[in-house]
Amino acid sequence: MIYILLSIICSSSLFLLFKFFETQKIDIFQAIVANYLVASVFGFLRAESISENIMYQNWFTHALITGVLFIFMFYAIAFTSQKIGPSVASVANKLSVVIPVFFAVVLYNDSVSFFKMAGIALALLGVYLATQKTSNQIQIKKWQGIALVVFLFIGNGLLDSYLNFIEKNYLSEINVLFFTPVIFSAAFCIGITVLFYKIVFLKNNLSAKSIIYGFFLGIVNYGSIVFLIKSLQLTNVESSVVFPLNNIGIVVATSVSSFFIFKEKMSKKNVFGIFLSAVAIFLIAFSEVYND
Repeated sequence: MIYILLSIICSSSLFLLFKFFETQKIDIFQAIVANYLVASVFGFLRAESISENIMYQNWFTHALITGVLFIFMFYAIAFTSQKIGPSVASVANKLSVVIPVFFAVVLYNDSVSFFKMAGIALALLGVYLATQKTSNQIQIKKWQGIALVVFLFIGNGLLDSYLNFIEKNYLSEINVLFFTPVIFSAAFCIGITVLFYKIVFLKNNLSAKSIIYGFFLGIVNYGSIVFLIKSLQLTNVESSVVFPLNNIGIVVATSVSSFFIFKEKMSKKNVFGIFLSAVAIFLIAFSEVYND
């Protein structure tokens, strides 16, 4: 269970770090680019060897596309954490699990049960309540906040659905070792290209402080993935238990930590929404166990 705990700590720390970066005047995009450099290097080191034919694998193009989506969604998470709050970002991010569940039912003929449908309904209600912030609770206009949360929720859900499609059709256990660092590398290449444009043509300054913090972000980000994989490899704990426990833990840990560390304002409606979100994740997971 120590791996699950470490995964929760690393994942919730990502949301909190984004908010912390704002207080330290860190250029978040530069930090994210550095983060993907670290994550890709660690990923290839873990793979131990690089296949010469990696570019000719049938999953390679999908990995590149996923990498592009990764950096944009990661930036959206960072922006949401800073402008609306880490708790909102974590809820919208983790509750987007209902979208791949929906597509799994439609495309892969996954079973439909009362618990699964109830979980999806509660997830949508939980996201709505948890993200209801007044104008003085956020740093952007209310309609912009709503649009950002909707984008984050749907975007992450579609990304997870795409990853599920790739996993079912293209990946083996061996390919995963190469697939992940290729994703990170693609995200880094896109990020460094955009960063080069901003520095050369928009005259933005490169911040050594932001790069250093980005390296630390990359270590935490990679840790969240490695510890989740380690959790899934535990012989005494099923994946249907690991995923909900991990997601619930991240939502609760992020929300509680944000409240105490950053004094994030939460109404009773927000707290109830976070509670419903945790219940929704549990119901969706229970539906999988029940069907098995």
